[in-house]
Amino acid sequence: MIWRLVFILALLTLPVRAGATDWLRAETENFVLYGDLEETEIRDLAQRLEAFRLLMQRQFPQQLEPARKHHIFLDDDDGRITYVAGQPLSGLTRLRSEIDTTFAMYDPDRDIRYRDSSVFFAAASVHLNHAFVRRLPPWLNVGLPAFFGTTILQEAEEGAQDDVFLLGVPDFTRPSDGKFSEIRFRAVLEEKKAPVGDRLYGEFYRMSRELVRALLSNPSNDARIQNYLAIYASGGTLERAAAELGDLQAHAEEARGLYQQAKKGRVSLRQVPVRFGEPVPVALSPMEEDEVALIVPRLRRLENRDVEDVAGDLEKLTRRFPDSADVWYEYAAAEFALTESGRYGPDLMLGGYGFQNGVIVVTGRTYSDEKAWQAVNRALELDPALHPALRLKAELMLARQLRTGELDDDAGFDAIRELLAPVAADAGEEPLAAAIYYQTFIEQGLDPSERAFDQLGRAFVGNAGVSDLRYAYAVALVRRGELEAARRLLESMLNDPARREAAQRALDLAS
Repeated sequence: MIWRLVFILALLTLPVRAGATDWLRAETENFVLYGDLEETEIRDLAQRLEAFRLLMQRQFPQQLEPARKHHIFLDDDDGRITYVAGQPLSGLTRLRSEIDTTFAMYDPDRDIRYRDSSVFFAAASVHLNHAFVRRLPPWLNVGLPAFFGTTILQEAEEGAQDDVFLLGVPDFTRPSDGKFSEIRFRAVLEEKKAPVGDRLYGEFYRMSRELVRALLSNPSNDARIQNYLAIYASGGTLERAAAELGDLQAHAEEARGLYQQAKKGRVSLRQVPVRFGEPVPVALSPMEEDEVALIVPRLRRLENRDVEDVAGDLEKLTRRFPDSADVWYEYAAAEFALTESGRYGPDLMLGGYGFQNGVIVVTGRTYSDEKAWQAVNRALELDPALHPALRLKAELMLARQLRTGELDDDAGFDAIRELLAPVAADAGEEPLAAAIYYQTFIEQGLDPSERAFDQLGRAFVGNAGVSDLRYAYAVALVRRGELEAARRLLESMLNDPARREAAQRALDLAS
């Protein structure tokens, strides 16, 4: 396949790009951007992203305030993104308990109609997932960001006060075929998760986007969408929820009409003014060589695919950058992932601890944690305050204690919590540390402290789009007898194939 050739080409170019020294880090109130760009280019993009976030807040007023900044790694083509994702993509957004990240294609010289689409898609996805308690179904989770991803920001003309966002711009880089039908729309509504693979995902992406475009073109559909989301979030079947959207054939005809208008150049765009006042502060700093070299291996590790290869690549980086705490941490994290996949299998929920609700997957493979232990301690020698390394060392200590069955070793659990405490205290920024701190009490057979429960609650509220945290907090509510709140969270996961069984088990306990 063509994209397999892209993988090979991407691999061949990695050493060249990894040696770059003119990469910049641009940080705003809500985003951290990394890119091989000129100062003005990355600063302007940061400004547009903050403006776009303001647009999303106005279109979808938030219930919750996300606690973490979203990290966006920029590349001028999609070769390395495809390599990391395992399928052809121009952007890869992941909302995880460890870090919120996007790997996005961005070329400042690209046509203004397409230039910002990948980063706007990411920003829309972050807002729609983190700013609300309710969950989005897969087609809306893709279709809404795809619709808003084509938004164009027109800067204010001389004498005008407001910049203007143009909404509803057709996506000519991923055109539809115009053959919309009830069958194709129903197919995306019935998908329980976004399909994998170039052809299947491409169809899902385009049909989700065009269904969203058709629904948003008529304000009378707003109530239908709200009814749909209410049923979906309460655990109702996909079929029952879809019925709330009305006549899918009528929506297909609407989509076909919009498509024909766009082909003729007659596109109805919505203009939304945005006023900033003073420019958004952007802190710029150069990236070190080890930071740049870590980008692709880190993103590959977070994907939890080919971890053995990733660990090997990171081990080589420890020889290239022996004094980099970040490199040693990433290597330790990859080695620990190998250890844990040997215990629980490749799909772990928050490290595979008791959050699995007592169900442990037994595999025939074991893998020593010694390399992970040595590497994380080396990271902490270089930077004793490195929060990810402190949290990872605590995970290793807890895993060892569980593996040896020393659950009555109070001093051991106390030592783990002492190591985690300064990290977990900032629960919104460090939600994984807060979740593990809480779980140490469960593994010890104790009722979690109020501090532990409070930290876990803040971890979820600040990172509502992370499914693992949603599940962990819901189970914590069950344990406390706060059943109504727990049910609302657990019911919202019943249509998630990866969490359905665990959520149903927890619901059974709450009944």
